[in-house]
Amino acid sequence: MGRMLKDFRFAIRMIAAHRWFSAAIVATLALGIGINTTVFTLVNAVLFAPVPIPGGDRVLTIDENHLSKPNDIFRVLSWQEYLEFKTANKDFEGIEALTRAQRVISEAGNPPQRYDMANVSPGLFPLFKMSPVAGRTFVAADYVPGAEPVVLLGNSIWKNRYAGAPDVIGRTVRIDGKPATIIGIMPPGLMFPRTEEFWMPLIPDSGMLKRSNRTLELFGLLRPHTAITAANAELAALAARIARDHPDSNKDIGAVARTFQDSYMGGTIRVVFLTMLGAVGFVLLIACANVANLMLGRSIARGREFAVRAAIGATRWQLVRQVLVESLVLSVIGGACGLSLAAFGVDGFDLAMQDVGKPYWIQFRMDWEVYGYFAALTIITGVIFGLMPALQSSRVDLNSAMKNGTPGGGSRQSRLSGTLVVLQFALTVVLLSWAGLMFRSFIASQRINASVGPDGLLVGQLRLPEGKGERYEEPAERRRFIDAAIARMTALPGTTAATVGSHFPSLGLASREIEIEGLGNADRKESPEAGLVVEAPNYSSALGIPLLAGRGFSESDATQERKPSSCHVVSPVVS
Repeated sequence: MGRMLKDFRFAIRMIAAHRWFSAAIVATLALGIGINTTVFTLVNAVLFAPVPIPGGDRVLTIDENHLSKPNDIFRVLSWQEYLEFKTANKDFEGIEALTRAQRVISEAGNPPQRYDMANVSPGLFPLFKMSPVAGRTFVAADYVPGAEPVVLLGNSIWKNRYAGAPDVIGRTVRIDGKPATIIGIMPPGLMFPRTEEFWMPLIPDSGMLKRSNRTLELFGLLRPHTAITAANAELAALAARIARDHPDSNKDIGAVARTFQDSYMGGTIRVVFLTMLGAVGFVLLIACANVANLMLGRSIARGREFAVRAAIGATRWQLVRQVLVESLVLSVIGGACGLSLAAFGVDGFDLAMQDVGKPYWIQFRMDWEVYGYFAALTIITGVIFGLMPALQSSRVDLNSAMKNGTPGGGSRQSRLSGTLVVLQFALTVVLLSWAGLMFRSFIASQRINASVGPDGLLVGQLRLPEGKGERYEEPAERRRFIDAAIARMTALPGTTAATVGSHFPSLGLASREIEIEGLGNADRKESPEAGLVVEAPNYSSALGIPLLAGRGFSESDATQERKPSSCHVVSPVVS
């Protein structure tokens, strides 16, 4: 310990004596470590951090898949499947269900507003230990068919719509035009499972009881010390049994449990964030190669010092240790500066993401996992850029060192220095090529629907309630409403056209299996699919989408049944 302390004090003196050289190394390391720590914080928050509820690391989603295509996962199950998984499993503390939708809250003196909501099964809130901060939660009587509808409000609605009024509990509001009583307020930040802002009991109707009607999302809480692989094996066995008992609805359908993050942050999002982490890893490697080259050059200049130390009895390990201690001290100083940069970057990213619909469980903050990653990164970085110079400088040729002031092995050091330069160049080329491909993909994506310019284009979403007993249950009523809305928008000053469609270009599509006339699907394992947009006759012309051949839709092509009840309202206006 005493020798290490002496090495540490000597390293501090050397760093202070060559402050500009040390400052260059510290700045390089601060940028590399800071960027890596920032990106790891974001990746950890999005892909790995558990949901902020008790036992959040054990929350799983339960999905189904086609056994012939295991990666073809569909998130929804039927009510009957939910009951069978709930009662027959042994690896979960519980399995509960919910459905998600958008509903309008309205009442006298308060404008109607649409929110994301969820209908939840009786045991969901108790299973995940979610309790209201005011009022009560759902009870068994709330789930009896015909019971008075009740609502649990999210904290954001309570504060934003009702200004945190304490007397909101017991108040009657209208949910999609139907009365319901507010019975409680949930804790701040809770929007389970994704962006839901209020909750109601899930009471199955006759349609939901059909086994082929898959509308439920299932969530389970894994028992402590139980592996997810064991849960998946159990679910697969249960799914196989259900398939044998109900081949009409469940043939070749399996079940799979996934972590909450894999379900909601998988696919493209996962690839993007892991790509970011890999890219900044390359940046740090380039920085380490650059610093190692600087340290190697510095060790050549210190050749006489190393020779004197070797001449008076210093072992090779002592020389290596001295250089490594100096490298680690530089790395720690650079890491401390990088940690400040990372904290600034994480805060800035968090502020930028406040109003873009970020899921509630993603919290961009530096926790113990981030600090552990930072500490390991700092130490490993110090060893990586210090080890080669330390080993090289410890090979002292006393004759040449005392005569020329160099430790000897000039050709060997030149080769090592050249290797580091080539490594920097190669890593830089890979990183720039990577960035170039991503930029090229971004440019290509901007060319999609290039004729639909964003300038002077206003878009809004409209969703009419059309269920049984709803105000717009009949197609004719929905058509009259949409026609009236288009007419009123067209009459607004400065508006050149107004139209509706089920989807806006580049923002998703419906999907339908198709069969091309004259080309049967009998010899194909899978039917081809095509994207589907339900649109008004003037949709393409209003958006400026060119027609290459044939004609567009006309009013005579439309029927009441085809008129969309869920649509995007598009209004090009004159600026």
